[in-house]
Order: sequence, then C-alpha cells, then structure tokens
Amino acid sequence: MIGYHYTSWENWLTIRETGLRPYHIEEEKLSGYFPGGVNGTWMWRRNLRGWSHLGTVLYQASSKASTRIVKLKCRFPVASVLSLDGMTVKVVHRGKIGNWLYHEAEPAFIVMTTIPPGLIEAVGDYDLLKRLV
Repeated sequence: MIGYHYTSWENWLTIRETGLRPYHIEEEKLSGYFPGGVNGTWMWRRNLRGWSHLGTVLYQASSKASTRIVKLKCRFPVASVLSLDGMTVKVVHRGKIGNWLYHEAEPAFIVMTTIPPGLIEAVGDYDLLKRLV
C-alpha cells in the first residue's frame, strides 16, 4: 500500500535514519473500539492537494512548532494497517483550524508497524518562512 504522512523537517531528519515509528494516537471516532487510543502512524490514503494539503501543512506547522514541513510518501504492507476483526479500519478526518474547514471526511488509515527508511520518500518540502518573504 501507499500512503502520505506530514511531519516537521526536524522529525524527517530522524525518520530518514530510523524509519517512521508508531506514536500514540487518540481519535474520538475510534474510542469505542480502541479505548485509550492506539500506537500507530497516521497515514493519508491519497496525495492531498489544494485546501486539504494547505490546511494539513499549516496544522503540522502549528502542532510541531516548526516552519518547515515535509510530506512523505510511504510504502507498507496491508497487514500493517490497523484492523478490527480482520477488517481494515478506514478513518475519515475533519480538518479544521479555527473557523476554516480545510477538509471534510478525508480518508486515512493508521499503520501499526515501523516503516523502514528505504520505504519512505520525501515528496514535498515546505519552508514556510522562505515562502512568506
């Protein structure tokens, strides 16, 4: 499978050496099935474009306290995706910053295993400070 993940430049420097490792995710929509959250990596099912892409970059900049955001294209086996009773759990996300809804029902999934560096490619590098001056 292929998915897309956004992170800070600082995180990318580590990821390209050690891989993309699971972290704690608490998603309200999953709480009924996975109380307390899961350890995994949030992965967009498609290559985000337009408002969805812009909102995701800005969200990452604010949540990671970084002005340089990287978009990663990742490959991973289907078996590594969060599942319940043998069925892949498909998550949808409503992206909002303040009153701005930058995407609605954007499809995603959660990868439960480390993705090795050789299966990760940086496909976007967004230095917000350079773009604003």
